[in-house]
Amino acid sequence: MEQGLYPLAIKCYRTVLKEQPDNLSMNMKLGIALQKGGMNNDAILHLEKASSKHGEELELLLSLAQAYYDMNMVVRADRCSS
Repeated sequence: MEQGLYPLAIKCYRTVLKEQPDNLSMNMKLGIALQKGGMNNDAILHLEKASSKHGEELELLLSLAQAYYDMNMVVRADRCSS
């Protein structure tokens, strides 16, 4: 996704999650978009929620690890790779 499209994607994912807050796929997509947009605190919340079901998803793990790393949470980032 092009960098300029993340704000639009984030808005769309948030709209869906207002109606379906437990939609783990949307939480994953929102978390990834937030992480790529540099909003790591919010990204971690959604990625951790999504990881309860999609814990093997490579893009989710990479985004979660990067968000942790960007927040200087290196120990948690390292757990994503093990």
